[in-house]
Amino acid sequence: MELVDFMCLVTPNTTTTKLMNELFQRALTALAIGTIIIASILYSKLAYGIVFLAITIISSLEYINITKLNEVSATKKWILVLVNSFVFLLGYGIAMDIVPGKYRIIGIIPMFLLFSTGLFGRSSPDYRLSTTFLAGHVYIGLPLMLCSYIYIHNSDFWPSYIIAILVFVWANDVGAYIIGRAMGRHKMIPKVSPGKTWEGFFGGLGMALIAAAVYNQFSKNLSLVEWFALGAVVSVGSSFGDLIASSLKRTFGVKNSGSILPGHGGFIDRFDGFFIAIVFAFAYLSLLGVINY
Repeated sequence: MELVDFMCLVTPNTTTTKLMNELFQRALTALAIGTIIIASILYSKLAYGIVFLAITIISSLEYINITKLNEVSATKKWILVLVNSFVFLLGYGIAMDIVPGKYRIIGIIPMFLLFSTGLFGRSSPDYRLSTTFLAGHVYIGLPLMLCSYIYIHNSDFWPSYIIAILVFVWANDVGAYIIGRAMGRHKMIPKVSPGKTWEGFFGGLGMALIAAAVYNQFSKNLSLVEWFALGAVVSVGSSFGDLIASSLKRTFGVKNSGSILPGHGGFIDRFDGFFIAIVFAFAYLSLLGVINY
């Protein structure tokens, strides 16, 4: 073997170096964001409210940019931000017992407001505009509203459940990324997300179950079997959320939802799985009787 060939073997190539730098950057960003979110959850209900309201607003703005709603109208684009923020604050207020529970029905009204956005201000009605606004509400606003119901109940807060969901989502992401990169052969839905494989899906599921087993050692709010079930539910919801985000971005020809998070893109890129996982987890915890709204 010549010296040049040997140096090619032992010297990292440009692709490998770029991949390592990308992974390092993603890890640092994930660690920073994870620390801020978990710290806010543990510190106080007010800190949680501020941080998750910020996530609601930023994610809504990113959705507007992805779907080009900002090009439709300079004023209409803020409707989604206001509606999603209102619904989050309504859920937060009810969970905190600041707002009586009977007022939760008000949360339905903004959906019809968004549904009517395509009726006014244009030369002709645009049903696609209405559905795009409504989809942004269902995708971002409602899940983050449910997040408060999982975290707070009758002014008491249960950080165990919401942190578990976050941990299981992150574990799923790590498992899916590692196994998918190393062993991924069978594509899930290549037209939606060419990089997503069934091997990665099951790798993410396995890592989420491992995280659930570890989490069970620190929290006895649920039995081991129930933690396993929550881990599986969150993993499936997270994978489904990834595919939804991929479909959204592919439909509008966008690679990343934003650039605010180095190595990840935007908040939707980072929390796409979390949004849907929250809905799945809320349904499961409701069936268990943990949440009774």
